Amino acid sequence: MVTDFPVQGDDLRVYRSPLTPGDIERHYGGWRDPSSPHFSLVVRKIKHEPLNRAFAELRPSHWLRGIMRYETPERRAAEPIQFKNGVYQVHPILDWPKIDALGYLSQHGLPMNHDHWDPTKGRDQRGECLIGDYCGLHRADPGAAR
Repeated sequence: MVTDFPVQGDDLRVYRSPLTPGDIERHYGGWRDPSSPHFSLVVRKIKHEPLNRAFAELRPSHWLRGIMRYETPERRAAEPIQFKNGVYQVHPILDWPKIDALGYLSQHGLPMNHDHWDPTKGRDQRGECLIGDYCGLHRADPGAAR
């Protein structure tokens, strides 16, 4: 699917952490446990830093996000359109039930990654990295726990 974007004339840019999975394991062993002293640092390096770099380079006015309200407690509080630090965050599928999202994928022949597991969300996958809150789109409360 990603290879279709340039063929269709779209400008697709991929932003990744310069750290390889091997680098991370070598330097931050045990980081996958949210109680590890390395967890927040690795999340910043593999999620926040690439996103911050993309936003600094591209300077978007809008950010189209595929979050769904049912996924986490933090997402339950989201609004369909939010304006934070000069960027509109647009959540078009925020209130879709999972069955509707799966139906959309099927109806349009879109791929689904059944094996997706986000290590930054913890073992139960219910954690939220709060990337929209702490990646530089707006400042975190200095007294807030991360």
